[in-house]
Amino acid sequence: MAKRVDINISSVGGESRTTSTLDFLDDVIAKRSVKTQIKRDVGNFLIDTILESVAEQKTPVSGEKYKASLSREYKKRKQAEGGSSVADMELFGDMLDSLKFKNTSTGIEIGWFGKQANKADGHLHFSGRDSFAPRRRFIPGEGQKFKRDVESEIQRIIAEHIDAKD
Repeated sequence: MAKRVDINISSVGGESRTTSTLDFLDDVIAKRSVKTQIKRDVGNFLIDTILESVAEQKTPVSGEKYKASLSREYKKRKQAEGGSSVADMELFGDMLDSLKFKNTSTGIEIGWFGKQANKADGHLHFSGRDSFAPRRRFIPGEGQKFKRDVESEIQRIIAEHIDAKD
C-alpha cells in the first residue's frame, strides 16, 4: 500500500470565489494520467460527501458543529417559499447545485466559482465579513481538515491508484 500523503488545506472566501484548496499530490510520484484520475476521484467523492452531510444537517469538517436549527423568522420564510423547515441549505438549491471542483497542479480546489460564492461565504465565514447566517462549515477553512473518515477515504483513493500502477 502507498504511504500516507499529507493533505494541506487553504481557503478563500469572497463574492466570486469561495473555495478550499487541497494539496495532496506534492510528493506523489505517478504519471500525469494517474494524478488526473486521483484528482477526479477525490473531487467527486468530496462533492458527494459534502452534499450528503449537508442533507443530513451535519458537517464533514473536523472540529465543527453544524447548527441544525433555523431562526423562527427564517423558518417561516423558508416554508412559505416551499422549502423544508430544516437547515439543509435547500431553499432553492442553487448554491449546492453549483458546488464544483477544479484540478490544480498538486490537488483540487473545491467550492464555488461565480454567482453562488458570496452566498456560500455567508455560511462558511471564510472572508471574515459580517454575515447574518450562522456559521456552517461544510468545506474546511484555513488550517482545518475533513473528519477522519473522509480523510481516510481520500488516502484510500490515492493508494488505490498508486498501487494499481505498480
